Amino acid sequence: MRHLLLTGILVVGVLSGFVEGRTAAYVTSSAYSTGNSFAAGSVTLAAGIANGDTLSVSDLVPGDSFVAALDLQNEGTLDLSYSMSTDVVAGAALANALSLTVRTRTAKPCSELDGEVLYGPGALSAGAFGQPGPSPQPGDRALAPGAAETLCFQVELPADTNASLQGNRATVTFTFAAVQ
Repeated sequence: MRHLLLTGILVVGVLSGFVEGRTAAYVTSSAYSTGNSFAAGSVTLAAGIANGDTLSVSDLVPGDSFVAALDLQNEGTLDLSYSMSTDVVAGAALANALSLTVRTRTAKPCSELDGEVLYGPGALSAGAFGQPGPSPQPGDRALAPGAAETLCFQVELPADTNASLQGNRATVTFTFAAVQ
């Protein structure tokens, strides 16, 4: 009987070693960020004739030229790059004969013709610099938000222009494409 009692105590003692009494406690915390705001930036390029200049002229004769200034301004909130292309609306024959040069304006007036040449001299009908696209391309011009620059346009009817163009009129659109 003693032997049985000792064996029972031993079995109970061994089995009680397998039962572990554990307690688990987790500590948690939360934090909130409120008042968050998100706004998309804007790319806005404005163009306007500077100082009363005009990009229109009539009664050109072979050898005539004129210079006009065009202001461009980034009115958006993001840096932008822009390019320029020319679209002949009417009068392709004269637009092909007219010579266009586009320069950046320096501290001197456009009539001094001393800025960096962006296009030309070349046919007015083909006038372009940079390449419109989804991201800045080689030849594009950069403008920071609020920045502006003036471009100087020189248009010339070459002295050797064919007399058959007398009385012709050309209408062109200069398109400035801006990307961020």
